[in-house]
Amino acid sequence: MDDLSGMGEDTNAQIATDELVVWFASRRGGANARQMWMATRSSTSVAWDAPVSVANLNMSTDVYTGDPCPNLAETRLYFASDRGAAKNLWVVDMPTPTTVGTPTLIEELTTGTQTDPWISNDERRLYYAQHGAGGTSDLYMATR
Repeated sequence: MDDLSGMGEDTNAQIATDELVVWFASRRGGANARQMWMATRSSTSVAWDAPVSVANLNMSTDVYTGDPCPNLAETRLYFASDRGAAKNLWVVDMPTPTTVGTPTLIEELTTGTQTDPWISNDERRLYYAQHGAGGTSDLYMATR
């Protein structure tokens, strides 16, 4: 995936079901914290277009925004960000796979630090990492 790799740290790639959109986190362009990026292509038989920063999600180059996880229908994107005091989980509506709305904090899950969200196909289960003191991490599942 050389056409997606940049000079900075690139991580947590999530590819759309149709394999025409990819979301990932990167520290390209001198960012101090990971930022959300995406790339598209017209067909699975062609190279990816140049990645672009997802400006509606990235607050500043010092604010972590990463760990993307689209829902199955690609109408919502779950992610982690430290735009508050700690890294928490957020969700944003996507009118199209390449257009995002305004992020909403998942307020029920704001105890401690959460990262790496993964949403089930029916969006009734959210799996994530909860980080504790001393660098420990545990897996959690929230249901609705």
